[in-house]
Amino acid sequence: TPVPEVTTDVDGQARTPNYPDIGADEFNYVTKDVGITKLLTPGSGCNLSAASFVKVVVQNYGGLPQTGFNVAYRTYSSAPVVENVGSRVVAPGDTIHFTFSQPVNVSGFTTHTIMAYSLLSGELNAFNDTLSAQIINYPTPAPPGNMLPADGTMNIDPPISFSWLPSVGATRYDIFIWKATDPMPTQPTGQDLTQIVYVYSSNSLVFGATYKWQVIAKNGFCQTASAIQQFTLRQLPDLTAGNVQAPASPFSGQSIAVSWTTANIGSGA
Repeated sequence: TPVPEVTTDVDGQARTPNYPDIGADEFNYVTKDVGITKLLTPGSGCNLSAASFVKVVVQNYGGLPQTGFNVAYRTYSSAPVVENVGSRVVAPGDTIHFTFSQPVNVSGFTTHTIMAYSLLSGELNAFNDTLSAQIINYPTPAPPGNMLPADGTMNIDPPISFSWLPSVGATRYDIFIWKATDPMPTQPTGQDLTQIVYVYSSNSLVFGATYKWQVIAKNGFCQTASAIQQFTLRQLPDLTAGNVQAPASPFSGQSIAVSWTTANIGSGA
């Protein structure tokens, strides 16, 4: 708010009578300064489209309202797409979201660079005109295959070594291991694995029990589950000693003969 009694700033510079600058010092705006600050779409993801629409944030850094100027985008493999913001007015310090009517092809499974920039006539600061953004198009991971131990394997002895073939499109894996009589857990046993081998041993494993396991192949944006397979841990033996034979009245200093019979009453060997 103008204060009529204050006509100069701390430097003795005359203050603008109707719209003085905030603070004690009067300064000059760059009047024409527009740039692109953010790429809203497309973003990195899986199976991106060959006709993805480019949406950007346009900001007016200058001191005057701007309208009717051009903005553009391009990729390394395409010609520039130039369009006009039309009658929309961008006030000083304000932003607008602008969506280009001509889409971009980002269907290739690679990293795409999109350069978006303003084309304001009489631009006084070209350093903030352009935004360069990289997006990655990932394929949906293939289901993990050739999972070992094979489905239905019996008599497994811990520690258990799990393995599977690499999944195209995956950067990490989760593995779930659970008792066959229980529901599948919501949290993986091993998370964000970068290797295709996982060795598991736990005091909670029950010998003779059947377990299920599944591998999730994933990247940062999508995932694919493997088939659920089963394996059974080996049974433990249960040894007993019976029919013990020993002298009834042994003497000190003499050797004696002792014999017994060992039997396994358990299911394991």
